[in-house]
Amino acid sequence: MAVFDASSKVSIIVPTLNEEALIGKVLQNARKVAPGSEIIVVDGGSKDGTRKIAIKYAIVLRAKGRVGAARNFGARAAKNDILLFLDADTFLNKTFLERALSAFHDPKVVGAGGRIMPERLDPLERLFFEICNLMIAASFAIQKPNLAGTCVMYRKSAFFRAGGFDETRAASEDFDLTERIAKVGKVKFLWRVNTRTAKRRLAELGLFGLMMDWGRTTVKYVMGIKEQEYAAIRKKAK
Repeated sequence: MAVFDASSKVSIIVPTLNEEALIGKVLQNARKVAPGSEIIVVDGGSKDGTRKIAIKYAIVLRAKGRVGAARNFGARAAKNDILLFLDADTFLNKTFLERALSAFHDPKVVGAGGRIMPERLDPLERLFFEICNLMIAASFAIQKPNLAGTCVMYRKSAFFRAGGFDETRAASEDFDLTERIAKVGKVKFLWRVNTRTAKRRLAELGLFGLMMDWGRTTVKYVMGIKEQEYAAIRKKAK
């Protein structure tokens, strides 16, 4: 079966900070799944071999600030009409690419994302992430849609009209953008599409630690408080 040819419409933006362990595999996979795409890595000042590895597969830029600033910087440099934001530990798959791009055939659609599921989970961990995905689905049901920035696609014109990611947020910048861009057009949650990501957050914090960290940031987001600390990876990587 031929690779989906509409990948030429896509700019894949990957923020990085000390990601040498996985970035080569992630970018090689993205290039295989979306051979016609533009791939932009926006590095936040890695001290390891991230940039040296990334330049084999992508355009590599430098940017200061939080992950939202890196994503915005990449979006401004992108030449294509569709922006696909992908975390540096996450593996793009053909099913997501095809179904998300298919959703964009409707000119009113401005965003699309699917379920996020880390690899090699035990039953309790899997239950936790199933609940997280159900919460995303519920956010659409109450018309306050949230999508994880782990692997998400936006129409570039709508992205800039909505103001891009809030660079002052340490966490929940992805949820915040989804709610704002949903005022510009339709946002789709692809319930049957899974995107595989690394288990490193669980490895760093443990299930209870991750639950506490995500729970705190989610509660603050719902209360309208901008989170200034984020334990899961981002804080440790500074």
